[in-house]
Amino acid sequence: MSETGTVKLYISGHLIEGANRAEAVIKLADMLKTSPAKIARLIDGNPHLIKKDLPAAQAGKYQQALAAAGFETIVKGDSDAASAGDTAAASSAPPATAAPDSLALMELGALVLAADERAPQRKADIRTDHLDIAEAGSRIAEAPPAASPVAAPDIGLAEHGAAIENVPKPPPPPAPNTDQLSTAEPGTELGVAKPAPPPPPDVSHLSLDDDDHPPGKKHS
Repeated sequence: MSETGTVKLYISGHLIEGANRAEAVIKLADMLKTSPAKIARLIDGNPHLIKKDLPAAQAGKYQQALAAAGFETIVKGDSDAASAGDTAAASSAPPATAAPDSLALMELGALVLAADERAPQRKADIRTDHLDIAEAGSRIAEAPPAASPVAAPDIGLAEHGAAIENVPKPPPPPAPNTDQLSTAEPGTELGVAKPAPPPPPDVSHLSLDDDDHPPGKKHS
């Protein structure tokens, strides 16, 4: 980079390797006499111009001060592209003992690029010769097709308080077949199987006397 002429000094939007974000924000805020919140917005990965028309011979002093705070910098000449070598030099620069007193942040929305550095604005060629203005209150879109009429000759109004049946009731179930059923006697325990009656006793070895006399006595 030439030591003659003027340059622009940018904060690259990145911290130098190993720098602590919170400490770097506080250091630069103290250096520039501004709020830490404003400095924190500079660490977004995009370059931010902080000094223009800076004498090239003084650029190294500013880079050292910003590197001591933990910020990478980019120095750009009037016709030079951003130099990666300048950024690397700033990252490895020794700490500065005093901060430059003419360093300041530009106002929000300020133009940081010169007129010859900005991308040209191209006006879009939009044809409007086929457009016209509709009358107030007119329908812009086409009206939807009219709905077909619904014929409902079997529909009428029910009396007030009438029960309206929307669904027909199902037919009643058929009566059960009870031909195999019978009525039990009163007092019968239902569901308890009765035991089978005992078989009749065997009396084939028994006999009856001819009269009513006790056995062993003879009658005359």
